[in-house]
Amino acid sequence: GALAAHPLVRAAPPPLAPPEPPAASPASGTFPRLTLLGVYQELYLLAQGEGDLWVVDAHAAHERALYEHFTRALGAEPPAELPVPELLHLTPEQVARLHERGAELRAWGLTLEDFGAGLARLRTLPAVLAALPVPRLHEQIVEAALGDAPDPRREVLARLACLPALKAGMLDAGRGEAVLAALAGCEQPWSCPHGRPTVLRLSERDLAHAFGRRGVRDVARGRDAAQSPKTSGG
Repeated sequence: GALAAHPLVRAAPPPLAPPEPPAASPASGTFPRLTLLGVYQELYLLAQGEGDLWVVDAHAAHERALYEHFTRALGAEPPAELPVPELLHLTPEQVARLHERGAELRAWGLTLEDFGAGLARLRTLPAVLAALPVPRLHEQIVEAALGDAPDPRREVLARLACLPALKAGMLDAGRGEAVLAALAGCEQPWSCPHGRPTVLRLSERDLAHAFGRRGVRDVARGRDAAQSPKTSGG
């Protein structure tokens, strides 16, 4: 479907669909639009915003953006029917959870039926997840949906956001710009769905302190430094 081909899902370089306006985080305030300065180790983004230096974990940030995209898109299209229903092996614990959760899973597009003999028949998937480029996609969805996490819907979306998110070696400036724009549109941009932080923020005062400077204004800058009178003795 169209949602499965969304460029953010495929981690493609811009253009992305226009991100939503930044939302306020209850704990940390509004997340700013950041200007990309560079890429470090093909995993971290160095950016500037509100006068500070930001180090962004591109994997965690992309994971957060994907998770919120999946959350918004879930249920926006009819479930995707498998051309041929697939039989999957379940543990006894998974079979028990299937009986407990079957109606809940169907409500958001996952149709899984007890086939007997430790097997389940998979008939439909949520449309937004159906074409993700993830190894063992069907097994991953079912394992997360029938795991021991208390919220199977959240567990499925968090797992499916992590697996295709940018990894070390996949990052370039174009994708970095796309990730920053997507992160600015997230409702909860400060951490990935598993709770890891997405950004490290360093103020000029933090840097001055780390380098042993007296303060943020104790060194003449740029043209001012070039025009300042030289002291005797060089």
